[in-house]
Amino acid sequence: MNNKFAVVITSINHPTEAILEIAKKAQDDLFDFIVIGDRKSPTDFEVDGCCFLSLEEQLKSDFVFARNCPKGHYARKNIGYLIAISRNCSYIVETDDDNIPFNSFWQPRKAELSVPQISQKGWVNVYKYFSDSLIWPRGLPLNAIHSEVLP
Repeated sequence: MNNKFAVVITSINHPTEAILEIAKKAQDDLFDFIVIGDRKSPTDFEVDGCCFLSLEEQLKSDFVFARNCPKGHYARKNIGYLIAISRNCSYIVETDDDNIPFNSFWQPRKAELSVPQISQKGWVNVYKYFSDSLIWPRGLPLNAIHSEVLP
């Protein structure tokens, strides 16, 4: 497995501070930075170090998914993943256009991690393994936010 990686973002905004910072880092560290646009994205979006694909460019791509994916939908980010995979990226990191990365964002990543095995049935709020804050992940039933399923 190679160490090539890509950062993928969807955006309907003009280049944000986060996009500019990631693009500069992409140029300095030689990784792919892919921004997927949508209907509301500016037509003049251009940032050095960033590969921006407008909705029109996505629809002209070789990816059938690009034509089947709903417009104005978060799922369009998958087109960025497909582009990164087609460029032989082994690691795909996704973030949002309003998240300015911490320094830890740029640390090398491992392909494998040791994690506890969950043996009980029930919902697991995996965010508790990454943060001391109570975070409600999308899709987790609200009545399970405080549940304690132990490894």
